[in-house]
Amino acid sequence: EDMVNQLLDTLRKSNFEADKPLVLDLGCGPGNIAERISSRWKKAKVIGIDDSPEMIRVANKRKNLRYPNLFSRRLEYIQMNISSLAKSESSLASCADVVVSNSLIHHIHDPNLFFSALLNVSKNGAIHFHRDLRRPSTYDEVLDIQKRNLPNAPQIMVRDFIASLSAAYTCKEIKILLEAAKIGKFIVSEKDDRYIDIIGNVYK
Repeated sequence: EDMVNQLLDTLRKSNFEADKPLVLDLGCGPGNIAERISSRWKKAKVIGIDDSPEMIRVANKRKNLRYPNLFSRRLEYIQMNISSLAKSESSLASCADVVVSNSLIHHIHDPNLFFSALLNVSKNGAIHFHRDLRRPSTYDEVLDIQKRNLPNAPQIMVRDFIASLSAAYTCKEIKILLEAAKIGKFIVSEKDDRYIDIIGNVYK
């Protein structure tokens, strides 16, 4: 909920005025963020995109059970991978007014592919809000964060959380990657004890 609140606050501060905005939620998983955006932003069309057919199946099932009528036209899910989104012939090329993702970047082997996808799907000036894990400077810090946030979680969840934290980027690394990609203007900042927020605009 915090991420959606911050996204809507960012849009208000930017004087965003699109009549029928299209929002893409990349790596949408079971649809948590996409659902919240759609329920809070009534005039937006939201498309959740994920590479996993299982995640798309779960997201559609949730939508149909919880909001069979309300979201029938305003919320949609598509199975597609980042490589397809990065190609200029993608069906979603230059369509998005707003693009978001949550804990996706560290899963992508080549970050340049992610930035190419952002550039390809965005309209000129599109607003972006991406949140991801932030890699601590030492492994002891990784363990401290895990103990604070998942003190009693099953071992498999603890292992995955530690692996994700260890694979994530630092703020400095994200800034360097964005400067090299030259896709727009972004502010990269630390959020809480384990996140990075990447907020800005893509310019073509």
